[in-house]
Amino acid sequence: MRTILPFIMAAWIVIPTVSCSQVGKDSMSSVQLAPGVSQKLVLEANLGAPPPVGWKWRVQERTRPKGGDVTRHTDSALYYTLEEIHEIVRGDTVEIFPRGQAVFVPAGLEHIHRMLPLGSALRTFEIYFAPGDGSRPSQGADVRPLYFSEKAMEVVPGVTYTIRVVEVTLLPGARRDLTPRELQINYVLEGEMTRRAGDQVLRYEPSSVLKLPIGGTPFTASNESTTPMRLLVVDLVPASASAPPR
Repeated sequence: MRTILPFIMAAWIVIPTVSCSQVGKDSMSSVQLAPGVSQKLVLEANLGAPPPVGWKWRVQERTRPKGGDVTRHTDSALYYTLEEIHEIVRGDTVEIFPRGQAVFVPAGLEHIHRMLPLGSALRTFEIYFAPGDGSRPSQGADVRPLYFSEKAMEVVPGVTYTIRVVEVTLLPGARRDLTPRELQINYVLEGEMTRRAGDQVLRYEPSSVLKLPIGGTPFTASNESTTPMRLLVVDLVPASASAPPR
């Protein structure tokens, strides 16, 4: 069976503003990668402990035709720059995140989103950690919703979680065997990803979102096209976990 998916929510469906000393490293020596596969850490940040009702994933793309309004989110949020340059202003502090970089903004932190060059249309991939008892929000004209959890994530109350964002590249013909072990969101940035699990074959194009539940079915992610494929792997793990991202 062969299915083309522009974006999908299937049964298994495929960080304070924080600076991290590891951000932007092109490889992680402790990770054994298959031939033709490379990865780099984009961001690792402390998400904190979940509220009593837990969290839900709220995943979207946003195009900001203007900026400069002061914002204070009730939910913590991850922003990954897809196009142009993302500028975050907090008081007298200005931080710049070019294409391919990410920033995590905790709940309640007053900030301003701006784009560079001024007047351009900033485009971002965003994940909000919505309350576990929340309902699907209404979306503005500048938002493209990709995924919203129907149920709260399986997180442990009182445990501090880390959000880890890794960019993975598969060259043509490369493959990667995966067994979901953490709460994870995958987002295809470029190219086409093929997922094989037994006799099932699914293909995911750019802007596809895949949610991998703990203990999900093992599968093979591969690039069967003639051009490189890139995806973001967003893991939510207990802060005490020492295992490197996969």
